[in-house]
Amino acid sequence: MIQTIEGERFNQAVFTSDWRYSAAVVGLIRYFDFCKENEQLPDALYEIKSVFNEAIQGDDEALVFDSNDIREDRYIDFVESRFAKDLQPCQIQDILKEGTVSLTAQDKDQAIREYKNKHNQNEPDEETTKLLLDEALVAKKKLLNELLVGNTILKKTFGKTKYDDTNGRDILETVKANRQELIRETYRYKKNLYANFANTNALLQDAGEACRLNGYYVDMAKKGKSQGYGFDKNRVDSVDSIVFDFIIFAFHGGRELFFLNNNFSIETLLETDSLLLNLEKVIAEKELASGRAMTPAKILWEYLMKVSENKRGDLEVISKNQDAGYFKTMYIQEPSLEILRSLGEYKEITSGMRQGEKVRVIDTIPAALKEVKGTGYINLQNIMIKQIIDLVVLDATIEKFLNYFFNNEDQRGLGRLINILTDVDVQIMLNRNVDKKEYEVRTMEKTIQQYMKMARASALEIKKKLNGRENKLSAYRARLMSAVMSHDYERVCEVLLHLSQYADVNLTFADALFEDFEGNKPVLYTFLRALGPDFIRTDGAAPTNA
Repeated sequence: MIQTIEGERFNQAVFTSDWRYSAAVVGLIRYFDFCKENEQLPDALYEIKSVFNEAIQGDDEALVFDSNDIREDRYIDFVESRFAKDLQPCQIQDILKEGTVSLTAQDKDQAIREYKNKHNQNEPDEETTKLLLDEALVAKKKLLNELLVGNTILKKTFGKTKYDDTNGRDILETVKANRQELIRETYRYKKNLYANFANTNALLQDAGEACRLNGYYVDMAKKGKSQGYGFDKNRVDSVDSIVFDFIIFAFHGGRELFFLNNNFSIETLLETDSLLLNLEKVIAEKELASGRAMTPAKILWEYLMKVSENKRGDLEVISKNQDAGYFKTMYIQEPSLEILRSLGEYKEITSGMRQGEKVRVIDTIPAALKEVKGTGYINLQNIMIKQIIDLVVLDATIEKFLNYFFNNEDQRGLGRLINILTDVDVQIMLNRNVDKKEYEVRTMEKTIQQYMKMARASALEIKKKLNGRENKLSAYRARLMSAVMSHDYERVCEVLLHLSQYADVNLTFADALFEDFEGNKPVLYTFLRALGPDFIRTDGAAPTNA
């Protein structure tokens, strides 16, 4: 909440009572720090101290500042410093630094990098390099002309003006002369900037009748009565403040932005923000080097892991997707964070071109995979991380991939992926159970992990004994998958018994399924995975890489 302080230099106090004020506090502090440094001011523009909080009738930590220090010119300068790469006027200035369009060292490196990515990392020869740079220069001039008509305010300012190698300085001077207005209006209406967060008409305005944030805002003139009890708009409980215009500076990410509300104190909020600011730069460098944008799920995972390095306990995460007109709140519990941390462990790749290389588990999980049927895609990272956060098992996804694994020649690492998903499934089951220790104990005092090892060993033994009888083994796999996909667990157990008799292999792991099929599904998934067709040997030896 925010309250006025009478008779003091700093006349406003903001308490971190909910995520909106927590984010506003972070944004305000970054703004004030920028102003002090940019203007070389001798004194700080704020203070963090204990203030009497009228809501709780007691002292509480707050950010205190002078409301007169929130000025439009300062705000626009700060916006430019944070979002220059997203603002067309700033991009125009960057391209026309010397009054003409020319290639920077970064532009040249980017052109060569893109060429190498398309041609198996082969270096271009001298003639090809010259052609690449010529094309890059033409593309840069084209981009400049597109920027000149990139939004309404730029169209109004430049009209039909186009860059022609002679008018670069004129364009640059026009941008400088109208800088404040161009940046303000571009920032106000750009879909990934202010318009993504709040009502565009409220920018830098005093408090209105309804909260300016998207998802909170209501047009009181048209819909105010309908929001209040008994159609009385005076009964609408809505708080607005100019400080909410600073919330955007506390969010980090890409198309989907995140704020980690680590509001144990204002100090912890700032520490978390600093961590994410630095990580944001690292992620941007990785994306530039790889030529691929990181998925929102992967970015969220990176953020959570960075913050949880020094913090244990639950986290509140606020997300804002550019395509959604509201903010989303996620409460991430420590058990979920524990599972997410396990995805950051380094493990050795046991097959393929990268065999022997140690990588983080999360980096081996593709962002998206083609649907088993149809032309769509499964956003695997999004599904995984969402279900880990909600502690929802991954059974449906595992079964879908197992079915694909059994019925397609092009498997490309699906086996390893199924192993990862199954391990995560087990962790979800263990962590969402109230009595984790009791849940781990199964028939004959064995844990679910022990049964999974037994299932894998049984599958490898069956494949060894049925070597040369692939048609029969394939038929049993098909029967099992058919029963699994239809959730006919009695049929699954029946097929397992028939397979045990046919192969003359004792399936000791089946005890777990007979006792609690739903609770021990990962045991069956492990068995099916190890029974997969990509591990058939032709030399009579037992498979070793399941």
